Amino acid sequence: MMASKISKFICLFVFSSFRSLWIAEEKELLQEMIGLGELRDPWHTTQVKLMERHLWLINVYSQARHNLFQYKGEILPLTHRLCLTSLRGF
Repeated sequence: MMASKISKFICLFVFSSFRSLWIAEEKELLQEMIGLGELRDPWHTTQVKLMERHLWLINVYSQARHNLFQYKGEILPLTHRLCLTSLRGF
């Protein structure tokens, strides 16, 4: 029982860490887009779409990380099994 709780904690920690890395990467890419300044057409519309996409991804990743910490139930069985099999190699 204790091993199961520890493995669940490790899985949550790993998933949360990946989401934090993805959020940081998206923020860095967004900063690079902002650093370009305002481009002229036809590149301006593409730039705005890319910036909106990065902001959307940051929001999605942040919401997923928040939901992961708020979830009190069982981890999805498939996800749990995948995490356990990947941890057995260590």
